[in-house]
Amino acid sequence: MIKPIVIGITIATLCSLAALALVLWYFDPATSGGLGLSLVLATLTFSLTGLLSLGFLWLHTRKRVVEMSWLLLSIRQGALVSLIVIGSFILGYFNILYWWYFPAGLIAVLLLEIYLRLRVE
Repeated sequence: MIKPIVIGITIATLCSLAALALVLWYFDPATSGGLGLSLVLATLTFSLTGLLSLGFLWLHTRKRVVEMSWLLLSIRQGALVSLIVIGSFILGYFNILYWWYFPAGLIAVLLLEIYLRLRVE
């Protein structure tokens, strides 16, 4: 039951990586304005979320059987880390990124993850 979902996530991630490559090939995010930047950030978000989710799933299930709870946990963690990275890119684009924003974001996501794990169990 889980295997088709993981295959679907893998295919969606590969498609989003291809879309990211095409967007970067045809648009320059620095000179194309809001549309080019939005397309780059959207495709980067989907690609990064998929890659991180698959990576976290692999880390969680190296010695265990893949279960739905591990899959949902991996997707959530991938989305949260992707949110931090994309947020840092956006702040860097507008020249308002300071060095301590990234660790603060990581701490905020870590606290959110701890809260969600304790609340679920």
